[in-house]
Amino acid sequence: MKNKKSCKSGSILFILILICAGLFIMCTDKGAKPVTISFANWDQNSYEYFTNIKPLKEAYKEVKPNVTIEIENISSSEEYEKTLKIRNSGNELPDVFPLKPYMLANLKDSVLDLSDLDACKNNKFAGGHAIGGKVVGIPLTSFYEFVYYQKDKFSELGLAIPQTWDEFVDGAIKIKQDGSYIPIVMAGKDAWPDYPYNEFMPLLEAQDGNYWNVMATIDEPFSKDLPFYKSYVKIKKLYDAHVFGDDPLGLTFDQCRQLYAAGKGVMIAVGQWYQPTYETDGGDINDLGVFFLPARDNRSDPFVVTTMADMFIAIAENSKHREEAKAFVEWFFTGYYPDFIAWLKQGPTMEGIEADDPLLKQAFDNIEGTIKFTVIQPDGEAFAKIKEAVQFDVKRMGQEMMAGADLDQMMEDLNKKWKEALSR
Repeated sequence: MKNKKSCKSGSILFILILICAGLFIMCTDKGAKPVTISFANWDQNSYEYFTNIKPLKEAYKEVKPNVTIEIENISSSEEYEKTLKIRNSGNELPDVFPLKPYMLANLKDSVLDLSDLDACKNNKFAGGHAIGGKVVGIPLTSFYEFVYYQKDKFSELGLAIPQTWDEFVDGAIKIKQDGSYIPIVMAGKDAWPDYPYNEFMPLLEAQDGNYWNVMATIDEPFSKDLPFYKSYVKIKKLYDAHVFGDDPLGLTFDQCRQLYAAGKGVMIAVGQWYQPTYETDGGDINDLGVFFLPARDNRSDPFVVTTMADMFIAIAENSKHREEAKAFVEWFFTGYYPDFIAWLKQGPTMEGIEADDPLLKQAFDNIEGTIKFTVIQPDGEAFAKIKEAVQFDVKRMGQEMMAGADLDQMMEDLNKKWKEALSR
């Protein structure tokens, strides 16, 4: 009798185990449904890391075996912006994709609010870039703008680190007069590489990273007594000195990269993100120096230094895999991020991760006098609307200035268009 009871109890236990195992298998199968998440990218340094240094697809497979990360790489930020506009109009945005700061306002209604994610809560910049309380994207990087220079050539030509705008221009002219090298390498054909001058100089002149949005409240922001005009007078002085070589408007950034890495040029103005590119191109990292663009008029003035957050990771509103995309973003900013940002040589945006970049320390050590910091803010809705109505494109303006455009006429035309757009 005892054996019968024991056998019966054992059978019941076995049945219960089978039922539990069946439920577990059902849940596991349900959770393991194959999912593909598209992840767009325009930054080629990031793409190198995602595909060759620490393959992103394989790394996430270890965490979520059922999820495949499909990286959509686009060759440049300009082409990327065009692609996003087309895909947004057709409701075909990637599941996860980065945005430049100026894209946030225009795409705010096409992406999810990410404020509930831990990756957002632990990010130094995300909350400050929210639009109407909505966190449109979580910034991946922060970086400073540098002027990179070849130390051996500065020494050869007897040049010192410039502390004012005139010293910067005069140094470039001195290199030009020597005739051995291109003073400043410029990829004018691509337009975007003139951004350290045409996009950031007005903010440096205003000493205000939010100045674009301030301009949206001014009828005629291109008038001679205001920061935009004053900064463009300085830019014009540099462009009119013809220190970018024989044909800057005929050179792409890829061509300029090779020229600079080969030692054909002395300086190049570009962001902190450029360092891995220079090393990849075979440049001598030990001979590479940096200083911040000296926009000030006098050494007694504050030396304004800007930093900005970039590559805001967003999730499409119409994504078919919202929860999987959110889980991927959470993982990306924790498990994958520390090594990635260290390799990228850019500033981290996540709390608890500190930058370790000797070039950044060198840039600060090269400043004489008082430093004033300003963080570049994203375009607000008002500025974005006026910018679109006026077709305001500072990078294209840089190309026109290199080609010899009349600055005063340019400013007069912009004031008229701006005032009309603002009145509407």
